[in-house]
Amino acid sequence: MSFFGPKVLLLLKRQSLEIYHQNSDNPLIIKFSQTAVRHLVIVNSDELIKILLEGFKSSNLTKQQAVLALSDHIVFESLIPTENSEISQKQIAKFYHDVPLEEIHIGKKLITLKGSVLALAVNREIFEKVIETAGEFDWKIKAVVPMTLFSKLGEGEQLSQEQVNQILGADKSFKEANFLEESVLAREADIEGENSNQDSGDKPKSNTIFTIVVALFLLSLIIGSLFFFKIISIPINLPWANSQLEKTSNLIKQASDSARTEISSGTQSADIKESTVSAEDKEAIKIHVLNGSEIAGQAGNIKEELVGLGYTNVITGNIENSEASASSITYTSSLESSVKEEISELMDSLIGETDKIDGVLSEFMVIITLGKLAQPIE
Repeated sequence: MSFFGPKVLLLLKRQSLEIYHQNSDNPLIIKFSQTAVRHLVIVNSDELIKILLEGFKSSNLTKQQAVLALSDHIVFESLIPTENSEISQKQIAKFYHDVPLEEIHIGKKLITLKGSVLALAVNREIFEKVIETAGEFDWKIKAVVPMTLFSKLGEGEQLSQEQVNQILGADKSFKEANFLEESVLAREADIEGENSNQDSGDKPKSNTIFTIVVALFLLSLIIGSLFFFKIISIPINLPWANSQLEKTSNLIKQASDSARTEISSGTQSADIKESTVSAEDKEAIKIHVLNGSEIAGQAGNIKEELVGLGYTNVITGNIENSEASASSITYTSSLESSVKEEISELMDSLIGETDKIDGVLSEFMVIITLGKLAQPIE
């Protein structure tokens, strides 16, 4: 390790931040409350900053150069083969798309290996709060790197002084796996995903109802002018004019009836489209069940129960290298309350009371995260 290199290591875990100084055997542990951070998401930003400020102040360290390491328990990862460039790009884009975090908060990094690439994702919002708070004490964070490059570490375990020195001296890792620097491959994967979505989109269609309404409006102006001209300017009876006006009036009536039929039909179609996501049309509700209980098969059991209620569009998966401390259900804010109530009642009956969160989801409308369970779901 360079004499002028970083002397402090920050280790960010699921519910804590540990501060290791090069000359100290015991770390300073800053614990996060459940009301500040829960399930890798910041619940109360002001409370989190307050906790961090108090922790950094108690360390009595200022103007430090440090490295921020991310515990395996807060990093999502996937090893993707690179034999076929096009396929690997799609797999990378899918991995980032399936991460159960809001897109704007996902920190992405790709590490190139022999014959494969390691895709990493983390909630960037949390480590940015740590960096922001450290800056208040004149700390400079040199790099943000994943612990998976060095060693596996349990949530309750602490680093040895040898491990601390190893991480602080890993200059090469700072360049290859630093979340503070944008990953070119990750950006290309995002572009690939966006282009794919654009190619599959529908082309704009002409609005028939709008055209009819405009035509009726113009026709009404013409006929109104004729009536005005006849009544005010020509007070005499002209048979040919009366005949023409009668024909025009019939045309207006036919056009109006046609327009009312089109508008009524269009309104019914719009109503049907708006009610697509409803309690009755459960097949359209896409649900993601993530197993973080460390008990195999639990996500599949939940899926069977949901299918039994009519929710057939269910995808299961595991939280890689992570155990969720508590179960939760995240609903997209536009989902009907009747659907939320039915799924909530099902989950509460299977595993007890769970956290219910309303948020903005991209691909899925419901994300169910299974945490520690008192007993397996049969």
